[in-house]
Amino acid sequence: MFKTMRNKLLAALLCGLWTVGGAGAKISEPEVIYHGSVAQGSVVSLYLQGESTPLVSYTVNADQSYQLRVPMDALEPRLPETARTGDLVDIYVDEMQVATTTIPSRGTLVKLDLVKRTAEQWAIDHPGDDGSGDMNGNGISDLQEYLAGLDPAACIWQPGEDETWRVTDVFHPTVLQSCLYEAAEDRIHNRIRLAAGVYRGHFSYQAGWAEDFDLEFLGGYSSDFTSRDFDAALTRLDGDLDEDGVGDGRVLSLDTRTGQAQGVVRVESLHLLHGVALDGLGGGALAAKTYAGGLQLVANRISDSSAPFGGGVAISTDRGEVLVANNLIYGNSAEGEGGGMKLSVVADGLVQVKHNTLYGNAAVTGGALSLDWIDNAALVEVDGNLADSNTATGLGRDLAFAGTDYATTLSLFANRFNLLDGAYFTGTPPTLDASNIDEVPNFVNVAADDFHLRYDSPLLDRYAASDLTQDIDNDPRVVGLAADIGADEYDPQTSDIDGDGLSDAWETAYFGSAEAGAPDADDDGDGLDNLTEFALGSDPLLIDSDGDGIADGDDTEAVVAADTDGDGLDNTIDSDDDGDGVADILDAFPLDVAASVDSDGDGMPDQWNPGYGALDSTTALVLDNDDDNDGLDDASELLAGTDPLLADSDGDGVGDLLDLFPLESSESLDGDGDGIGDVADNCPVLANSGQDDWDGDGLGDLCDPDDDNDLVADAVDLYPYDAGEWQDSDGDGIGDNGDAFPFDVAASSDLDADGYPENWNEGYGPSDSTSGLLLASGDADGDGVSNAAERRSGMDPLIDNATLLDSDGDGLPDLYEISWGLDETNPADVLADGDGDGLSNYAEYLLGGDPLVGNASDPDSDGDGLSDGVEIVSGMNPYDALDLYADADDDGLNNLEEIQLGTLVRIVNLQMVDTDRDGLPDTTERLAGLDPAIDNSGSDCDGDWISDLVEYANGTLCLANAAILDSDGDLLPDSWELGHGQDPYLIDHRSDLDGDGLTALQEYAAGLSPLSADSDGDGLGDGSDPFPTVARNIPLGLSIAPDDLSLPGVIRLDGGPDNINLNDADQYRTDIPFDFQVMVRSVVSSPLPAVQLVLNGTAYAMTPQGGDVTEGMRYRFATNLSEETPVEFYFVAGVNRYPAVGSLIGPTILLDSDLDGLLDSEDICPWHAPDDPDLDGVCGSAPTIESVALTTATEDAAYGYTLTTSDVDGDTLSLSAP
Repeated sequence: MFKTMRNKLLAALLCGLWTVGGAGAKISEPEVIYHGSVAQGSVVSLYLQGESTPLVSYTVNADQSYQLRVPMDALEPRLPETARTGDLVDIYVDEMQVATTTIPSRGTLVKLDLVKRTAEQWAIDHPGDDGSGDMNGNGISDLQEYLAGLDPAACIWQPGEDETWRVTDVFHPTVLQSCLYEAAEDRIHNRIRLAAGVYRGHFSYQAGWAEDFDLEFLGGYSSDFTSRDFDAALTRLDGDLDEDGVGDGRVLSLDTRTGQAQGVVRVESLHLLHGVALDGLGGGALAAKTYAGGLQLVANRISDSSAPFGGGVAISTDRGEVLVANNLIYGNSAEGEGGGMKLSVVADGLVQVKHNTLYGNAAVTGGALSLDWIDNAALVEVDGNLADSNTATGLGRDLAFAGTDYATTLSLFANRFNLLDGAYFTGTPPTLDASNIDEVPNFVNVAADDFHLRYDSPLLDRYAASDLTQDIDNDPRVVGLAADIGADEYDPQTSDIDGDGLSDAWETAYFGSAEAGAPDADDDGDGLDNLTEFALGSDPLLIDSDGDGIADGDDTEAVVAADTDGDGLDNTIDSDDDGDGVADILDAFPLDVAASVDSDGDGMPDQWNPGYGALDSTTALVLDNDDDNDGLDDASELLAGTDPLLADSDGDGVGDLLDLFPLESSESLDGDGDGIGDVADNCPVLANSGQDDWDGDGLGDLCDPDDDNDLVADAVDLYPYDAGEWQDSDGDGIGDNGDAFPFDVAASSDLDADGYPENWNEGYGPSDSTSGLLLASGDADGDGVSNAAERRSGMDPLIDNATLLDSDGDGLPDLYEISWGLDETNPADVLADGDGDGLSNYAEYLLGGDPLVGNASDPDSDGDGLSDGVEIVSGMNPYDALDLYADADDDGLNNLEEIQLGTLVRIVNLQMVDTDRDGLPDTTERLAGLDPAIDNSGSDCDGDWISDLVEYANGTLCLANAAILDSDGDLLPDSWELGHGQDPYLIDHRSDLDGDGLTALQEYAAGLSPLSADSDGDGLGDGSDPFPTVARNIPLGLSIAPDDLSLPGVIRLDGGPDNINLNDADQYRTDIPFDFQVMVRSVVSSPLPAVQLVLNGTAYAMTPQGGDVTEGMRYRFATNLSEETPVEFYFVAGVNRYPAVGSLIGPTILLDSDLDGLLDSEDICPWHAPDDPDLDGVCGSAPTIESVALTTATEDAAYGYTLTTSDVDGDTLSLSAP
């Protein structure tokens, strides 16, 4: 009884009948497993913090290894002696705490090597470090944390600006790596702030599965993290661990693709150097693989690194957006492509490479930058970059591009590179406009790695359309008329080109050049050198700057504190010096009450302040009639509808002055001047304002070499707008495909396809026919039978064939049938016996007899003494008396002698004896293996689609010759026509029974069926299918990206580090959902067809991720696979079947559901461990039964009882009754 109850409990568990929250059973979870080595000790125990009893213990193995299997439970109420994700636990070795950690997600395998934590052990593990430091900045020394079982390198997170962000401050490389690990899996946005300093190591970030959260990796912070300097040189991530000047490995790896994470990673203000990538890998300093989220690499220095490709940086992007901007990339090398940077675009997306300086890099191809498109759907913008002094032993000293459709996918604008051999393009290179230049940059000091631009650089103010707001130093991107090319924006107010302490603007204002003033000179002789005058703000060319009669050197107030607005507050403390109501910090003219706004920073106000004008200006300001410095005055812009305050009103990267479509962000050029932008223009090189596109293929007629898509170029196509025609061989004005007689100018129409025209072409007649055509209705030989009728009967229409005409095709000429009173239109009378003499009409015809005069009444028609019946049976001719003396069997005895001796060989005359009257003589039927007593006239003994009666008449019985027999001469064998719905006696080779655009002759030549418009069933008609006999292996409407379906050979579902995504629904079972995912990309117009997965012969619908089916989206399907199941699968879309990428045979699934080390196939209790605690041979333990005994009883009184049962894992069931 108890085992029955337990089995019922178990059944309830497996069927999911017990609900959470009641007195129901718990559904267990995959365990978390800690394993590793123990330095010393015999027992490892794990405690929930606050608990005195260990959750699990393990006796250390002889090899000092251990394994802790932590039971998990995510449901409420939680079972006793279980853990759940997020619990803090302490780990002890022989009752000494050695570690504190947090329980990870269920089914996780954690490697954790344990040591007894003592000061002596710390000294051994950390030579030279006394542990007094605080590497994670939590206020506790590293040694104290270590002895307490804590991780001194643990990342300390603080709340961010809202609940979706958290922030950590880092100044130690070990802590940095810990933070990167945690950020990869924590399901929240993270910001890692690095204090300025040197971080030696090799760092990596690999986002967890679908970790769709952002990471910001920012350098330049002060030690107390209260301020930040954006100079990337201050925060160094150095791959040279032993400080020998040579890198020991890659500096930084970023990967969001493996986990298909859609978060954005931003790396800013860091100097990555001394990186090395080996074994064919790319990116010496930085390697990044991105997915749909993206990457932002901004304002960094990357130098002195090497790799097989992408010496400094290697980026591979799959969708998403990549921004590489304001970076300084120098002194890197690659053995192959991309000395400074290699960028590969795997799929569609947006890639922006803007305002970078690439100097002194080396490679075989693309010394500075190598960029390739694997999918030309991506949009790539390479604008405002400076490439100088790079080298390549092969092609592209500075830049190398591998794409195909540069016109629509590449923007190459306002760059500096070597125009002679600096850029290499595969295929046809794009046309470079004048914004790309080749001039000496004029850096400040390359030898000192100072790549700031000098005041006299020709690269200043060259990129008006830049959309960046800051440069590499976080200074404003546009200073002056336009942005500078390269990472640095020259600002004369802050720049000191000669390093003399005097700003370039100050020196230029007073001395005419940024390098003219001498800091220690006293040009006005007032006792103050120029450096002092610069600091005081006094005039270096005036002895008395404030005009008070005291030389500046003697004047304690050489520059009088001004009070511009006279409000009693001098300007040093007045927040609005000119009193115009606009705070000085926001006022472009803080000392002039008449104006306050200068959008383009050119020193001229956009407009006067309300109530003021030019006469009120105290500094003689002049209004700016071009506020955005785009070369168009404000009035013209207002009239045109463009923004007078934006140089690029539509934000497309092309300034309003040069933009022919300044209000359309997708257009800027009109190469053919037809008023339609090049992007939208279906023929951008030839003016076609009407945008005519006859075939609707997106290519305008003027540019389309084949307007009707018939694979015949318009230049030689006589019918360029008719896909069904391209030539007129006979010049009659009718295309060959529509001309029944394409090589005869006299005729073109043959509606019944009998080979005879119904009429002559206008103006032509029989004498014009080059092929001797005859009209169908004519009678060329005057025999009373039309030309067409004679042709159908196999006669020559030019010869009088009246005596041979056989209208019903029964082998009896019409004249014979008419003469003897038979029906020339009824083929059945060939077998009739009109006179009842035992000879068919056909036999009488062959023997020359009268079919209406019975030979049975005249037993000896030829008077040779032998009755007709004897002669017929003996194979003799009853109408030939002379055959009595013939020797039928060539044995020296004539037939008469053989009859007298009784030895006549019975060779039945084929034309005479026909027992079943089917027109086939008995002997003929026997020799052919046919039954002479059965009508075989309609049978086909050789399977060539021609009846035996017809073949007998033609002398081809049982010879499979129909493949070469062509009764109507239309080049189609009779057997093929009979088997495919054609008429073997009708010239019908131009017919198209299935309407697929192919004639019967074309279908025969191609081995197709004229009765099937889609012979291979792939959804494309035979006439438009380039492979009509093979179902295409590229889906109609689908393409399966190989990288999206990656299956291992064997997947072991043991909670270990495999690629099975366990989710909250997978709590207790003997099988595991296995996810198939496939990327679907539209190659035809939407909607996309539904997709099914056929798994081991069963079809399942696949669900598109993200809702409606759209181009480029991902389908997903999950199903339960039992243990050791070989998975055979393929995909079906519409009517097409497509194999899985790689192989039809998928992985083999090995299950260990309870994680006890036994496969489910070997485990008597595959869903629970331990398997059989009570050793009764049955899974689990017998339940414990408790009941309340009755101690007293009263006669006839009602009593209640309660029966409670529980099993080893705490499942309980209570039953009660009154």
